[in-house]
Amino acid sequence: MDTPTQPTQAPQEFVYLPVRPPGTNVTQSYAAAVALLIAGVIGFLASIYIRVDIFTRQVISTLPILGALRMFQVARGLKSVPREVVASPAGLRITTLTKVDTYAWQDFSLALFGSNSYTNKREVQLFDHQGKRVAKLDETLQYFDHLRSVIEASVPGKSSVGTGVRMKKARATGAFLLIGGVGFLSLSIACMGFAREDQRAAQLMKTSLVPGIGTITHRFIAPNGVTTRIEYTVKAPDGKTGSHNAEVSREYYDRLAGVKTIPVMYVPSDPDVTRLMAGEIRDSGNVDSSILIPVVLLVGAMSIVFIVGGILSLTGRELYMSKSTGRPAIKNFGEPSV
Repeated sequence: MDTPTQPTQAPQEFVYLPVRPPGTNVTQSYAAAVALLIAGVIGFLASIYIRVDIFTRQVISTLPILGALRMFQVARGLKSVPREVVASPAGLRITTLTKVDTYAWQDFSLALFGSNSYTNKREVQLFDHQGKRVAKLDETLQYFDHLRSVIEASVPGKSSVGTGVRMKKARATGAFLLIGGVGFLSLSIACMGFAREDQRAAQLMKTSLVPGIGTITHRFIAPNGVTTRIEYTVKAPDGKTGSHNAEVSREYYDRLAGVKTIPVMYVPSDPDVTRLMAGEIRDSGNVDSSILIPVVLLVGAMSIVFIVGGILSLTGRELYMSKSTGRPAIKNFGEPSV
């Protein structure tokens, strides 16, 4: 038997159903999100009081919280994903888990075609005459290409109202991309500076340390109630001074009660590069600069792409990957990709 190329048709109606039946247990998804959120908070608090390296800290705190955000997104999606879409000469009827919405074709001012940035699925977004998105349909529906052709024939994508909505959406997207791109680029530049400074300090630690005497300025227990720390200053022969806040072992901390000075190693040309001769605990939360720099460069490159995309969107255009050529290309915002 030949495979049908269009949906079942009632009198003057086309019915589009999901390719796979969508889930229905919204409560379970919300419960999983709450559980992951609680686990992430507990993991974060534990990482404060228990000594863990930076990788473990991310595993027990950041990953569960990201999982919780994802499950909240899944729960919201289950409520809004179409269970049935019916297209007729009068308009669209969209049935979801919680409601049935009916729209006349003239209720729509614009149909934006594109691909979802998260799932990469083709989709169409429908907007009313106030520029508000009222519906989103994607290729999880059977016969999506046919549905798309029906919408293209029924919604005037080139109307004056539709063009205004398109530009409003493009400018909002452009502002978001531009602000995000500039913010992340600034952060990347700052992190690059910190990484290079850490590299310089590490090199000086290997080649230029000399023994000296540090003056204890503060001996205290960190806010977590567990970590023991001291602050000290050291003075070079030429009068330059540096300071350091170091975590120390409990045994060494107790031995320093009432002590005013301690033996240290420092760099005379830059006394801020210094460490204790004994008793200091290396900060396990520091990221190796050889790992940090490539990550910063990658984030910086992505930021530049966001900035370029933002500038294009502000002018009503967008950057996309052409399916026909496999290369980056530019098209009017919201128009179908080619």
